[in-house]
Amino acid sequence: MSSNSFNPYVGLRPFEMDEDLIFFGRDVQVLELLKRLHRNPFVGVVGGSGSGKSSLVRAGLIPALKGGYLLEDSSRWKIGMMKPGQGPMYNFAETILKQVNSETNKEQISSFLTQIKKQGISAILDKLTPLKEEKHFNFFLLVDQFEELFRYQMEVESVDNITEAIDFVNIILKLTEQTQFPFYIVITMRSDFIGDCAQFHGLPEALNKSQYLVPRLNRQEMRRVIEGPSKLYGKKFSPALTSKLLNDTSKVKDELPLLQHTLMRIWNYEVEHDKSGELDLDDYKAIGGLQKALSIHADEALSDMTQSEVHLSKEIFKALTTVDENGRKIRHPVLLSELKDLTRESETTILNVLDHFIRDRRSFVYLQPVSGSNDQIIDISHESLIRQWNTLRDWVDEEAESASCYIQLAEATRLNQAKKKDYLHGSELTLSLDWRDKFQPTTEWAKRYKSRFEGDMFEPSMEFLFKSEANELIDPYYILVVE
Repeated sequence: MSSNSFNPYVGLRPFEMDEDLIFFGRDVQVLELLKRLHRNPFVGVVGGSGSGKSSLVRAGLIPALKGGYLLEDSSRWKIGMMKPGQGPMYNFAETILKQVNSETNKEQISSFLTQIKKQGISAILDKLTPLKEEKHFNFFLLVDQFEELFRYQMEVESVDNITEAIDFVNIILKLTEQTQFPFYIVITMRSDFIGDCAQFHGLPEALNKSQYLVPRLNRQEMRRVIEGPSKLYGKKFSPALTSKLLNDTSKVKDELPLLQHTLMRIWNYEVEHDKSGELDLDDYKAIGGLQKALSIHADEALSDMTQSEVHLSKEIFKALTTVDENGRKIRHPVLLSELKDLTRESETTILNVLDHFIRDRRSFVYLQPVSGSNDQIIDISHESLIRQWNTLRDWVDEEAESASCYIQLAEATRLNQAKKKDYLHGSELTLSLDWRDKFQPTTEWAKRYKSRFEGDMFEPSMEFLFKSEANELIDPYYILVVE
C-alpha cells in the first residue's frame, strides 16, 4: 500500500495537537479536563493502556487551550511536550528553553539545567516571566507517559540519577504551586502505575486533588470516532460496518488503538484496491478484521525481509519489550547505541530494518533524538502491539523464559559464592545448559537485567555453570571402582 496516500485515520500512533479536526468523540472529556485545570494547575490524566490518554490531551485539551477556553481573553500559550525518557531533568530544561528560544543549542540547555539545579524554580521563572509581562503568554507542559520515570528510577544504578527523578517531580509540583507565572502541567500515566507514585513526596497528594480517570467511550461517542473522519472527507461509511465495529470493539482490549489501526487499513484498502466508493464489510474482511488486522500488518513487514533481517527484527523487538515484576508485558525503550552493541550490527543495518516497521503507515516503532547526545532512543509506539501482534507475543514469552533461566542461574551462583549451595547437577544443570545452548546469552544481553543484582553476575554465572558441567562429567561411581 502506498504510504503517501491521504488517510484521516491515524493508525496506532497517538493524535497530534494539529489533528483536532479529525479527533472525534471526546467533547465531554475535554470539558471535564478544562474544569479540573481551572481548579488546579496540575492534573494527572490516568487510564489503562490504549485508553487514549495522550490523544485526549494532545488533540483535545491543547487545541481547547489555544482556543481560549481555559482563561478568559487569553489564548496565548507556550506549549511544551516531553517524556521523562533517559534524562528527565535535561528533557525538561530543553522543553522549557526551546519555548523561549527555538534555536537553543545543547550548551545553552546544559547551562540552564545547571541553573535549575542551583536555583530551583527561580531559574525557570526568570526565563518565563518576561513572556507574561511583555506578551501575555501562559505556559502549558505535557509530561507524557509519566510512568517512564518509574522505569528510569528502577533501571539506573547511580544515586545521582535517582535523585534526578525526585528533583524532577519536586520541580514540576512547585511550578504549579507558585503564583508568579501561570504555569499548567498535565501528566499522562497508566493507571496500573498509580501505586508507584507513593515513592515521590507530594505526588500522591497532588494527584488526589485533580486526577482524571479517562472513561471508556459510550456507543454514540464510538460511532463518531468511527464515522466522523470519513464523513468529514466525503467518503461513504457503511452502516453495517459501523455496527460490526461497534460490536467487535466491545469484546477486545486496546479497543481505541486497534480501532484506529483497523480504520486506517480499511480506508487504504478501499482507496487502493476495492474502490467501491464506500467503506464496507468487504474492506473490513479483506484486512483481517479488528482482531487480526494489526498482527497481519506487522507480519507483512517481516515478509519483505531477508532471513537475516527477520532474525535481527526478533533481537530488536526482544530488546524493546520486557516483562516487569508484576508480570506486565511493557515497552522497554533502548538506545540505538545499545542495539548496536547487543546485535553487533551497524547503525545503517538496524535503521533499515526499523524502517520496515515505520513505512506504509505502520508506525509500530519510532525514533527520537536523545537530548544532549548524538544517540537516538528506539521505542514501540504503543503497547497494544505487544499484546496484539502474535509473533511479537511469542518473542516476548521467549525472552521472558530466557531471563527467568538467567536470573535463577545468577541466584544459584550467588548462593554458591556464599558457600550455601553446591554445583548444579541433575535436572537443574540440564535446564541451565539447555538455556545456554539455545539462547547463547552474551554480556551485552545480560546488561539489561543487571539492576536485578548487586554487581555484574553474568561472567560469574557462566563460570559457575561451566564448573558445574565439568564437575558432572566426573563419574563418582567410576572413581570408586578404580580405587
